[in-house]
Amino acid sequence: TLSLHDALRSRDRRLLALYFDMSAMPLPDQIRAFDAAQKYIRSQMTPSDLACIMMYSNGAVRVLEDFTSDRARLLSTLQTMVVGEDEDAPQDASDKGAAFGQDDSEFNIFNTDRQLAALQTAANMLGQLNEKKALVYFASGIRLQGTNNQAQLRATTNALVRAGVNMFAIDARGLVASAPMGDASQGSRGGVSMYSGQGAISQSNQFAKSQDTLWTLSADTGGKA
Repeated sequence: TLSLHDALRSRDRRLLALYFDMSAMPLPDQIRAFDAAQKYIRSQMTPSDLACIMMYSNGAVRVLEDFTSDRARLLSTLQTMVVGEDEDAPQDASDKGAAFGQDDSEFNIFNTDRQLAALQTAANMLGQLNEKKALVYFASGIRLQGTNNQAQLRATTNALVRAGVNMFAIDARGLVASAPMGDASQGSRGGVSMYSGQGAISQSNQFAKSQDTLWTLSADTGGKA
C-alpha cells in the first residue's frame, strides 16, 4: 500500500504513478516499457515530481516504490523488474485462435475483468491522497469481450474519477506493422480470406479493438492515450 500521507511532502508537487500491467505484456513489450520509463526518470523528471512504481502480476497489485523524487531509487526498482535473469516472462493469456478443444473466449472475459479490476484497486490505493494524480498505464492493449466487460469497465472508470486520477495509457507494443497474412505467433490460416483481404482487415480490426479500451479509459478520466 501507499504510505505517503504527509500533506507537506505532496503539496505543490506533481504525483505520477507508473503502472505496469505485466499480465498483458510479453517480454519484448516489457523491455520497451521499462526503457521508456527509465528515459523519463533520467531526462524528463523534474524536482517538483514525485513518482511511484506499481505492478500488476500474478493476480495482485503491488507498490514496488512509494512516491519519491529520488531518481536513483526509482531506476533501481525498475532495474529489478527487468525480466530475464531469475524469473520467467509472463505469457499472453488471451486466446490466439488455435486452442485445442474448448475455446478460450470464456476465460478471456475473466482475464479482461481481472485487468480492469486491478486498475480499480490501484485507483483505490491512489485515492488515499487528496491531490490530483496521473497514472501512466503500460500494457499491450486491453480487449473487451463484447459487452461482457462493460460493468467492470464502468466500475474502473468511476473509481479512477473518484480517486482524482487521470489515466494516460501507453501501448507498449509501439508502432506495429502487421504482416497481411499473419506472423509466426499463431498457426497459418486457411480459406479464401487470406487472398481476398478479409484476413488482413480482421487482423487490423482486432488490433484496433485492443486499443479502444485504452482510449476509453484515458478519455473518460481526463487523460490521454
